[in-house]
Amino acid sequence: CTSKAMKETSTIMGYTDIIEKAGGKIVCDTCMVVSPIEKMGYKTTGVNSGKAANYLPGFCKQNVVFNNIDELIKGVM
Repeated sequence: CTSKAMKETSTIMGYTDIIEKAGGKIVCDTCMVVSPIEKMGYKTTGVNSGKAANYLPGFCKQNVVFNNIDELIKGVM
């Protein structure tokens, strides 16, 4: 989950296409904890936020991978 501005930057730089072609999805302008992420079909979510890592398993039934962005991206490439 990121800001709309960051998603737009990602799209301009070509990263959004790479992530989506790999099966990922960039969600913007919402809090992951209150988003319907499990209804979107996701079971595992990669985050760089300690808060999200703490709340996602309980609120959204997610397995969480916690790391910095560079390592999260490397992990799905």
